[in-house]
Order: sequence, then structure tokens, then C-alpha cells
Amino acid sequence: MERITKCFRRNPEAPGLADSAIELSDVTIAYGARVVISEFSLKVPCGRVYGFVGPNGAGKTSTIRTILGLKRARHGEVRVLNHDVTRDRSVLRRVGSLIDPPSLYPHLSGAENVSVFAHYYRVSASDPACLLDTVGLAHAGKMRVREYSQGMKQRLGVALALVPQPDLVILDEPMNGLDPIGIAEFRDMVLGLSRRGKTVFLSSHLLDEVSRMATDVALISRGRLVYAGSMNGLTRTVSVCLIEASPRELAVYVLRSVGCEVSVAGEKLAVNTEVWSPSEISQLLASRGVVLNALIPDVQESLEDVFLRLTKGDPV
Repeated sequence: MERITKCFRRNPEAPGLADSAIELSDVTIAYGARVVISEFSLKVPCGRVYGFVGPNGAGKTSTIRTILGLKRARHGEVRVLNHDVTRDRSVLRRVGSLIDPPSLYPHLSGAENVSVFAHYYRVSASDPACLLDTVGLAHAGKMRVREYSQGMKQRLGVALALVPQPDLVILDEPMNGLDPIGIAEFRDMVLGLSRRGKTVFLSSHLLDEVSRMATDVALISRGRLVYAGSMNGLTRTVSVCLIEASPRELAVYVLRSVGCEVSVAGEKLAVNTEVWSPSEISQLLASRGVVLNALIPDVQESLEDVFLRLTKGDPV
């Protein structure tokens, strides 16, 4: 990843390594009487690609805005790179972020947009072109942003997040509008940042892509933490089998009536096998008049499978 190596150097003015990139302790976030995050605690290690996933309305963006000091928590402590952001906002100069649609100057070119931000962060004059190259926009540096496609604007937003050569990069839905080639390039860029020792905190609905980039993941649902830890630990939390059965509704009813966790996995049903083994599940369904068309035991769950199971089908 030569482009990442050229554009990003370690900041000699930065203090020593922090214990964690982000640390939330018993954080509660509310809008008036409506609580969106309740007693939330999370620790993000430095140097990781950390996925942050959950259904719409789970509180992901509110959490990110609170980490960045854009929203004040009602209760709890928010620390970024060992600094309490409510007391020391200077640490945010070591953080790059992209949340919501990027704020761009449409009448300026892509290079000029980066130069405005580079001037603010006192980045050397050669960096804007390098940053555009990093996000795949070297060919469009002289184009006015009003002529950019949605995917190009999203790439430019990521470039702006990288302007301060941050130690921590926070990205909220950064792959919106990117085509498959753009997503692959974005993945390569994120992994390159990680190899350079940067911490990337990534929120996205593209669960398959998160699983391909992230070393760790936090899953939230209805404002509460469901899981936080390694990606491998999440996808190996529960053994499941996949079944095709008819009538399907009766199979779901029978399995849930005996305490099995059941979720929809495409045309199949994913069944938790911690309590009932695959052979016992087969015998149980047959005894209740359910026709079992197929049973695949010991399936490794994808992040999407786990997401649907742990959030109990909350809307994505």
C-alpha cells in the first residue's frame, strides 16, 4: 500500500501510545426525554479496525457524535486517546471523521476542497494531491465537486477525514454510494491505514464488508451493547444448523416452543444447537408433523447471520 505509506507518517508531536483509542464508561445519551443509549460502556484498542454495527435507530450515529464532542452525554465518561473530550477538545485534532453526508464546497475543485482543510490543519502543500490519490480521486482533482458523482463525493469526504493525518479515524457509513470497485479500493485503504498503526472505527450497514476488514466488532441493539470483542469470537459464539422445512411456520413454532433460537437465513432457518442437537431437532420436527427437506449441521455463522439473530430481527 505505497500510497498510504507516502501520505501518512507518525506524528512526532503526538504523545506516547494511548491505552485505548476510544473508551466509553456508563454513557447515557438522550434527546429530551428520549434515551437512545443507556449505560453504554465500550473500549476500542489502538491499532485495530473496529466495526460498529446495529440496526437503524440503535444509536450508532448518536454514539459517534458523542465521541467526537458534537453531542454531550447525559451521564458517563467519554475518553479519546486517553483524553476526556468534555474537558480537553484539543485531542480531536488527532481524530479524522466522516459522519453524515460530507460537507463540501461544490463550486471548488476536489483539490481545492482538500487544500482548504489542509490549510486549517497546517498540512504540507504536497499532501492534498497524495490524499486524493489515496482515495482514488487523483484523476478528478481539478473537477468541480458539483460535477462529482455520489460515490466520488463520498471518497472526497474520506480524504477530508484523513487530512489531519489522524491517529484515530472514525467513519460513519463511508461506503455509501461506492460501486464494487470503489468498495474494494476502500477496503484496501482501511487495511493500509491499520498497517500504519492507525485505529479505524467503522460503522456500516455492509456487514459482509465489515467482516472482511474488522478485527473487532461491537454490536448494539435498542441502545444497549449486545456484543463487543473479536470478530472470530462473535461468529463462533453459537453453533447453528440450517434447515429447510415445511410448513415453515409450524417448524418455527415447534422449535421456539422448546427454547430453540430460530432466525431466517435466506430460504432456510438457522437454529441454535446449544440446547438441541441437529439429530434431536430432526426427530422433534418429525414427531410434530413437520417435513424436513434439508439439514446442514455445524454451520459457521456470517456477521449478517449473527446480526439478525442477536438483534432478534430488528429492522436494519
